[in-house]
Amino acid sequence: MLISTTFGNETFENSIHKYHIFACRTESFPLIEGRQQHLWVVAKKGIHDISRHGPLNVIAAAPGCIESTGKWTTGSYSVKEGLVLKIFGFRKVSNMGFSRQPIVENLFIRLSSDAPLYTFTGELSRNPKAQGDSINVFSGRAYIMDEAELLDMAITEYKCNTILIKSGRSQLFWAHESSPEIQPRTKLKEHKLKNMKGEEVIVKAHVRKRAIQL
Repeated sequence: MLISTTFGNETFENSIHKYHIFACRTESFPLIEGRQQHLWVVAKKGIHDISRHGPLNVIAAAPGCIESTGKWTTGSYSVKEGLVLKIFGFRKVSNMGFSRQPIVENLFIRLSSDAPLYTFTGELSRNPKAQGDSINVFSGRAYIMDEAELLDMAITEYKCNTILIKSGRSQLFWAHESSPEIQPRTKLKEHKLKNMKGEEVIVKAHVRKRAIQL
């Protein structure tokens, strides 16, 4: 399946914004280094056959000032079903020499061709030098993960600054659902099986809830 992302940062006199996308290591994706790895790096190395689809487009955060203000990199990627991504957002604003508390948000999503089609938009500076006031950080079919699902998949980063977008808005992100899910969402459940030695083992698998209860 294909997704598109934009990552990078912008730095102006009174504000800093950063957005990045990380692939998370899970039982289904054990080759990802550490607990998480930048999606761009994973695609560059071809880990789990994740690859870039087409060229990257790089633009300066402010026209002609890429060295001082930062840049945004947009690209499409060919990814596998079930991959978990962490969308990281950061904002720091200062006013008249006084800095406000930085805002950090982590949004976890699980990719699925049956999921709703989302675009997650990140808020940017309203500086007149900036290219715009927002960017599309992610576009593709995905489920927004909750704390229970992250815990089931042993993703411990959920404890730090994780958000669940409600009513389509958080402090840094907008969530726009342009197409509904194709099939009901699956849930991770444990099953007890016996291996070839007759030993009982626990296997986790995503099970789809029936659309009609019989």
